[in-house]
Amino acid sequence: MCSDLISRRMVMKFLQQRHAGAIIEGCHAEPAMEEVYGGIQSEVGRIMDFIVQAPDAYDVGKVAGQLRELNENEFTYARVMNIVKAGGVDG
Repeated sequence: MCSDLISRRMVMKFLQQRHAGAIIEGCHAEPAMEEVYGGIQSEVGRIMDFIVQAPDAYDVGKVAGQLRELNENEFTYARVMNIVKAGGVDG
């Protein structure tokens, strides 16, 4: 089974390392390459901004809240699975 859930923290750490690497390389680059490293820094920054602003793919708190709201008659396997699979996120 494939899932699109990943660790935001891990991706940010990876990008921060790449960003730092591009800054260091840019400092030691020949003048002709400075623009290339500047572009890399800018693009990594935009990607990091996107990741920070991206909505959560799974909201554990909302899932728990929806499960707590179920009454005894609604608490079926199918209903619980639908809530858990939806992840508390609309859309």
